[in-house]
Amino acid sequence: MKASVEPGEATGTAVLRLSGEITGANAREAGTQALGALYGVENLRVDLSEVTYLSSAGLRILVLLYRNAQDQGSKVVISGLSTRLRFVMRAAGFLDLFVETAEAS
Repeated sequence: MKASVEPGEATGTAVLRLSGEITGANAREAGTQALGALYGVENLRVDLSEVTYLSSAGLRILVLLYRNAQDQGSKVVISGLSTRLRFVMRAAGFLDLFVETAEAS
């Protein structure tokens, strides 16, 4: 799993790019980086276009990110969902928590 955070195009935005497999083995690190990316921004776009696997621990990270964003008045947008990730998120009931955009890069 790799993660990088970059400033977004608009003020107060950031892009968190995740890649590889997000599993129970690396979920803590991914969660720390995801929550850190949310700090001080109004809008965070999470780019999942290079995520090849998302375990239940990875789904938990996204829900924690959503809850923390709600608490601080921020918005989380997800992009780059593969058909498989979209299916998993929909089946878990988590897809409706997020705004989804097709933008992925």
